[in-house]
Amino acid sequence: MGFYNAYQRTGELRYLSAAEDIWDFIREHVADSREGGEWFWCTDESGKPMLEKPIVEPWKCPYHNGRMCMEIMRRTTRHGESADGGRHGGTSEIL
Repeated sequence: MGFYNAYQRTGELRYLSAAEDIWDFIREHVADSREGGEWFWCTDESGKPMLEKPIVEPWKCPYHNGRMCMEIMRRTTRHGESADGGRHGGTSEIL
């Protein structure tokens, strides 16, 4: 959200690009693609999920991940953009 906030405030594409890069990393390495999956707690330096960490615990729950996705969808829809600035073909493909 921070980089997207900066992009909205300044219009500088470097912030949008950073937000897109983070989203790409999340989709490729953090999001658990198994049915009913969540986001992994973290990854190692190579991007591999650290499976010894719990997926959900008191300091990490699905609320924040989902809230971020809904907020990006709300903001980009309002501004006529796709949720990723047009890079992946729209919000429905991303989320």
